[in-house]
Amino acid sequence: MRFTRSEYTDQVVALRAERRASRRAVGDNFAFEENVGGDRTADFERFVAIDPGLLAAVSEYFFTSVQGSRRDHTPSTFGAINAAALMSAGIEPVQKIVRVEQIDGVLDRGLDFEMIRDACKLSPPDASVVAPLVRGLNEYSGARPAFACFRAEVAPDLASVDWLLRLRARLGLGHFSPADGQTLHFVRMEYTVAEVFSQAVVAQPFAVPTVLETRNSEFFLPAPAGAGFGYTVDLDAAAVRAAVREFLHVRLTYEVRHVKQVATLTGPLPPTRLAEARDAHLGRVRVGSSRSDYGAMMAGEVDP
Repeated sequence: MRFTRSEYTDQVVALRAERRASRRAVGDNFAFEENVGGDRTADFERFVAIDPGLLAAVSEYFFTSVQGSRRDHTPSTFGAINAAALMSAGIEPVQKIVRVEQIDGVLDRGLDFEMIRDACKLSPPDASVVAPLVRGLNEYSGARPAFACFRAEVAPDLASVDWLLRLRARLGLGHFSPADGQTLHFVRMEYTVAEVFSQAVVAQPFAVPTVLETRNSEFFLPAPAGAGFGYTVDLDAAAVRAAVREFLHVRLTYEVRHVKQVATLTGPLPPTRLAEARDAHLGRVRVGSSRSDYGAMMAGEVDP
């Protein structure tokens, strides 16, 4: 991503010189972002943030331009201004999609997690128990784009008893990190590409994730231009497996039938060796995108 505002360029350089791995990773992400086109870069640079600095501007731009405060907001993610990152409308409609949602905020309204877990074990799930969870998820304000992947690419992980831990690693969900003794609760949703299109008010409701959607996350690494998808950063650097394709889609109004399983994560979890995970990810991306040059300057630059 190339800025015309010199202060933003200078801040990227400063981030990449930081000692902390997480800060340097975010700086690298700006430096290697290829899917934010000129129109959207200009739109971002015109955005007036309340707090100073590039990272604050990205955060505020996300809540204003991407998520919005209303359910009927159209994220800039799926507008013509983001043409460089929009995915083709020709995605196979019967493909199944997987998304993981944290549900602690909904449970705080008085829902019983154990009852929901038992209800999800039934076939079909007990709608009277699961429906309040679904309503709670649908009541969140704004139109935040959903990160998701194709079910076929994680099917073996879903068959495992520890499917949530496996998805956390494979999908780069490092922000799901409960503190020592803390338990976080999650639900796995599944639906089809066709369902996303049926609810969309835009022609291209799928997009490649960029640094403007990822809220300064060190667990994200932008895909090369032309890849057609994003690629998740596997938190297990030693794992020998293909990168999972990730994408964004417009917010979906869930139904009970979309709920497949619930599970918990209890901390502490093993720490992620960020440098190794990102370097291993680069290797997978190069193979998957046939871009052997992509990220060459970044490999090995982030301290473990």
